[in-house]
Amino acid sequence: MERPEGVKAPSVEVPYDPKVMENLVKKLNVVAQRHGFQVYGSVPTEKMTDIDFSTTLSQPFTVRVSDDREITKSLKDWLSEATNPRYKVVTLKDGSKTHALHKQLYMNILKGDTPIVDLIEDADAEAAIYGAVLMHATRVLGNDVLQSLTSPMGDVMNHEGVVMRDEKLFGSNPVKITGDFIVGNLAGGFGQVNEEEDEAGADLEFTDNEDADPAGAAAGQQKIALIPGAFKPPHRGHLGMVEEYAERADKVVILISSPLKSGRKLPNGREITAEDSKKIWDTLVSHLPNVEVQVSSHASPITATYEFIGDEGPLEPGTDIFLGVCKKGKDVERFNQAEQYIKEGVRLMPVHDCAIEPISHSSYYMDLLSQSPLKAEMPSLEGVGKDPRDFHASDMRYLLGKAEEDEEAIELLEDFTGEDNVFDVLSILGLNTGLNELSSMAGGSVEGYSAPLGYPERKKKKKMIQRQENMDLSVADEVLTLIMERGVLR
Repeated sequence: MERPEGVKAPSVEVPYDPKVMENLVKKLNVVAQRHGFQVYGSVPTEKMTDIDFSTTLSQPFTVRVSDDREITKSLKDWLSEATNPRYKVVTLKDGSKTHALHKQLYMNILKGDTPIVDLIEDADAEAAIYGAVLMHATRVLGNDVLQSLTSPMGDVMNHEGVVMRDEKLFGSNPVKITGDFIVGNLAGGFGQVNEEEDEAGADLEFTDNEDADPAGAAAGQQKIALIPGAFKPPHRGHLGMVEEYAERADKVVILISSPLKSGRKLPNGREITAEDSKKIWDTLVSHLPNVEVQVSSHASPITATYEFIGDEGPLEPGTDIFLGVCKKGKDVERFNQAEQYIKEGVRLMPVHDCAIEPISHSSYYMDLLSQSPLKAEMPSLEGVGKDPRDFHASDMRYLLGKAEEDEEAIELLEDFTGEDNVFDVLSILGLNTGLNELSSMAGGSVEGYSAPLGYPERKKKKKMIQRQENMDLSVADEVLTLIMERGVLR
């Protein structure tokens, strides 16, 4: 199964044969048991007790409106009046922008250090409050579900969450319930990881021209994976490749070429420069300590590659070098001559053996796109021989061109960048008017924002995917529907 990692994008479930998976687990356990551990496939859960939401729904939730005013209601009362702000953009007092369901905004409102009047513009206060209410409900009601379950691996509260399948409640798609893991280390739950780590087929055909935008690789002593390209702009398809190589190699070098002629441009005419690509890459790989991003002076990615691995390059004798290639397209053939350029003492790993499979867009993205008017001009749907399930830089540029006026374009862009990176990418490309972040909240502090912020007001558009706006929690079915809301559940 493919799972895009490193970004907060929806997981991708692909069809597989459960019997084959079970057989693989059995074979692995023959070896695993000799080393004192056990491999699990699908781990069944058992209900220890009935799920009871009543206590949680009766708990008070307080919003500090100002220094001299607080509003306290039961969670049930808050939910009975709340509407789901989903991807509504809210404006902070300093002019920065974020969406109403951002976890940092939730944690700020939950803690109450900064009153609403000093945090959010008045027009957006209600959306911010209701977003915090829904985030809180998702978290604590999710805990109720997890606390009622057990598994052969023990208490499920000690794990990231459980996947629930119920055709009646959720349709064909599984639903993941995480409880406290939704906020990771910010909530002090069992997900004690850095916020950036909590968070992700590409358009990768490699051609020897200035605009080539590839991604791909593989195994040795000091192992270095080299991933060259123009990256106009970088996206999660490229990131999936980098993450794969980061596990295989001691170090990954992303090498950005610098086209001499006019490069790729956004619909508004703004060129995506090599420096833009580097800034975006620095954002996308911030959770990968063994990845380095460099800008080459060469216009061609292949020329840049051959210089890097050649006599004038930085590689030391004894190094194993993997060239980043994708099994899709003609990437492997492009490097047939690479052996001629390799520095003496450096070992070039077989390019074909290093090639990896590209990742694809999430099912959520494809569902949203299929119902969106934006698909009418989507390049991958207009072009012959392109598959919209693959990551295409042209699709991303198209959506970036729509982002200032269409909220749904931003939602689709999240599958290219990851939810927590989208505003940062927009800012890097000059598509925002506010600050990207509140420096007072750097490093994941609940007293400020460490995630990228900053985006101007957009026209409010009706979502193409129907969603529940008012929450009636009289039955458990509707509570679980609330928990599975995308944008709230992670």
